[in-house]
Amino acid sequence: MVKKLNEYPEMYPMPDFGSYAGVIDQGLIRTNMPAASPNQIVGFNAPRTQITMTFSMVNNQYVGWKAWIMEFGYYWFTMPVVSGYEPVVITSTHKIRIISDIEYQKRGDNWLSVSVIAEIIQSDAEDPLAITTRE
Repeated sequence: MVKKLNEYPEMYPMPDFGSYAGVIDQGLIRTNMPAASPNQIVGFNAPRTQITMTFSMVNNQYVGWKAWIMEFGYYWFTMPVVSGYEPVVITSTHKIRIISDIEYQKRGDNWLSVSVIAEIIQSDAEDPLAITTRE
C-alpha cells in the first residue's frame, strides 16, 4: 500500500542553513580480530544518508512544532532541505524522517533551538523518477 506523504507545514521554521551536517552510512560490518587487517563487508544495498538539522524558533512555536514532529516526523514526510547534490544555497524537496531524540537548547528569553537527526532519501521528491516510499 502506498501512503501519501505528509508535507512539512509552512507555518513552522525551516532548518537553519548553517546547521546541516551529516554522514553517509555504508552499513560497514567489520570482524573483531586482533589482526592488522580485519575483514569488512558493506551491509546495505544503498547507503543511508543522515543529516543533523537545527530549527530556531520562539517558545510558542515550539509547542506546535513538537506536536507535529511527534505525530508525523518519525514517518516519511516531504520537506525542502539543502540538496546534497547542489550548492548550499539551493534547496529542493526531499523525503525525510526523524531518527533521533529532540535536543533542546534555550537561546534566550523567548528563543530556543532544537536539533534532530533525519534520514534523507537523496532524490528530489518532485522528480517523477524519484524513489518511492512504501509503508
